[in-house]
Amino acid sequence: MFTDEERAVAIANYTRVNGSEPPAEMGPIGNAALEFVFGKLWDAPGLSWRERRLVSLCCTAINAQTMPLEMHVRGALESGDFTVSDLRALSVHLAAYAGFPVGTAIEVALGKLAADKA
Repeated sequence: MFTDEERAVAIANYTRVNGSEPPAEMGPIGNAALEFVFGKLWDAPGLSWRERRLVSLCCTAINAQTMPLEMHVRGALESGDFTVSDLRALSVHLAAYAGFPVGTAIEVALGKLAADKA
């Protein structure tokens, strides 16, 4: 359980990371993720937010986690941490090291975001 102040920080971090606020109703796993991932991990020392985004983008792409990948791609663009060009370069690099379907996942997420904005 975390304090109201810690919860506010976690919600602010979630919003900054994902480009949207967390769902109003979250189950136990969602609350645990909010508390640890967004309340502790994203503010931990050692990595910049951009570096954390890069790790998150790679992990969600490699693990074929479509919804989190799309959220991280949107957050990366909306925050200005990455440009479309940056993400396209990342997709090529990922393709070389993790396989072309993995690299393509970022391209697909970019295409979906562009279609959603159209």
